[in-house]
Amino acid sequence: MQPRQTYYRSAALGLILLLTACSPLRPSDPVRFYDLNTVLGSPGDSGGPTLLIGPFELPEYLKRPQLVVRQGNRLELREFDRWAEPLDEAVLRRLTTGIGAAASTNRVHQFPEVGSPDYAFRITGRILRLESNAAGETSLQARWRLLDDRGKTIGGPFSTRHSGQLNNQGDMGAMAAELGRLLDLLSADIAAVVTAQTTH
Repeated sequence: MQPRQTYYRSAALGLILLLTACSPLRPSDPVRFYDLNTVLGSPGDSGGPTLLIGPFELPEYLKRPQLVVRQGNRLELREFDRWAEPLDEAVLRRLTTGIGAAASTNRVHQFPEVGSPDYAFRITGRILRLESNAAGETSLQARWRLLDDRGKTIGGPFSTRHSGQLNNQGDMGAMAAELGRLLDLLSADIAAVVTAQTTH
């Protein structure tokens, strides 16, 4: 082999090794995935009201695969801790399940529903905050409305705030579970308004 060829091959190999070492995603840094799927209580019997849940919009900073941790006014993306699915889909499914369980009805549908089922009430809203900070303090803020079967607002807009505390600030699995718990508290708030409306 000519000296010039040996030089270029060695340089190319060195460059490959350098790029591999500098890559943010290395085999030694496995990506971990989390979801909001926690088994809740029974959704109740079929005698409750028919509900259509959604849409619930998320702020732009949450529309990303990485888990987000707040550091004051700075947001830190955990590159190796990711949601297993789009967070807006996970949030809406968690709310749909939670509201159905808390309102004691299994006649609950997630927006958009194929076939546009007849429903007694529809709940729409916006998640303003769903996060943990560096101290392990979790928070949820949401605004939502209750609509009748014609799309007319009959309740709200309501504002909901809930918070919690992680025992281990660095445990992203615990963080995902805690955010799910906060969503269940929001579901209970919504279900209480639905129940009051049906017994009015």
